[in-house]
Parts: sequence; structure tokens; C-alpha cells
Amino acid sequence: WHGAAWTFVVWGALHGGYLAAERWWTSRPVPQPPSDPMDAPMPLPSDGDRTDVEEAGTPASAAIEPGGIEPGGIALLSRVRTWQAARPEVSPARKTWTGRIATFHVVCLGWVFFRSPTISDAFEVLGRLFSFGTGSGINLVVIATIALFIATQYVPSDAVGRAQAFFSRLAPWQQGVALAGFVMFTSALSPSGVAPFIYFAF
Repeated sequence: WHGAAWTFVVWGALHGGYLAAERWWTSRPVPQPPSDPMDAPMPLPSDGDRTDVEEAGTPASAAIEPGGIEPGGIALLSRVRTWQAARPEVSPARKTWTGRIATFHVVCLGWVFFRSPTISDAFEVLGRLFSFGTGSGINLVVIATIALFIATQYVPSDAVGRAQAFFSRLAPWQQGVALAGFVMFTSALSPSGVAPFIYFAF
């Protein structure tokens, strides 16, 4: 469809790798700590190390027939409780935004290869991304436009209806001026000349 090039193979391999990694990550078993620290597994003492259940200082709940608790058992229970208390909880919002940011960047990485004529061009683009130099394709108008359209994603859902109602109340000449300004603004951002036909090889 887009022509035969290794850049499209890399693009497809990246997305296939992303999906495989995501499926593996979300389906992997996550070890859970015991709900009751007393259920934590502990090594049983040998016959020679067993102590009597009634020995002073041995908790009744820790008794193991017919002996007592392994000497390191209390320390193990303490470590389990400490691990349960120190384990950070990840909020759903944090998981959601982490996934969004990661998805955005890995997809953009794939588009670099999709857009580049050759593999070497793709790596040159990736290298320039981290060179922090200026380029002719970036100017204040482009940056302001990108920021504006990102901001529109957070406009309330009923704002469009309110804007339409406000526009309909304007005088005809005011509507004409507003539409002409929008057309001129869009024309200023469009590239000059005729865009090449990208499906030339189809």
C-alpha cells in the first residue's frame, strides 16, 4: 500500500512487539502477600530443635504439633508485616496516565520509522530529537497551534453547543469576519505547493 521498504517492516515489528509485551505484562501472575501474616510459610523445626508447647514465651497460636515455633519464625512474621505496610499502592489514575504517556511515546517512535524514507533517516531523526538544537520546522505559530488543539481536548462537552449558540446570535457581517479569519489562519498553517501523492507505488 505504501510501497516496499524496511521502514514499514520495522514499524510493524515495533507494534507487534508492543502488543506482545503488553499482553504478557497484563496476564502475568502477580504474587500476593498472605492476608493473614500467620499464614506465611515458615520452615518447620527439626526433631532435635522442637521445644515443648508449654515453654514460657511461646505464643499458643504459634504451636506446631507436637512442638513449638521455629526460632526464626517471629522474625519472619515481622518481615511479612513490614513488607505489607511498606508496599506502595498504585492509584488507578496513576496507572491510567502512565499507560497513556507510554503508549503515546512508543507510537510516536513507530511513526518516525513509518515516515522516514530509509532506516538511516529514521535514526537521524531520533538522534536529532535528543540534540536539543533548533530546526526550521518549528516556530512559534506551530507550537501555539499544537498547544491550542491540545487544550481543546479538555473543553467541557457542552462548550460546543454554547459556542454554536453564541455564533448564531452574531450579526451576519460578524459571522463573515470570523469565518474569513479562520480560513486565513488555516491557510497560513498549510504547506505551500501541491502535496505529493503518498500512494504512488500502489
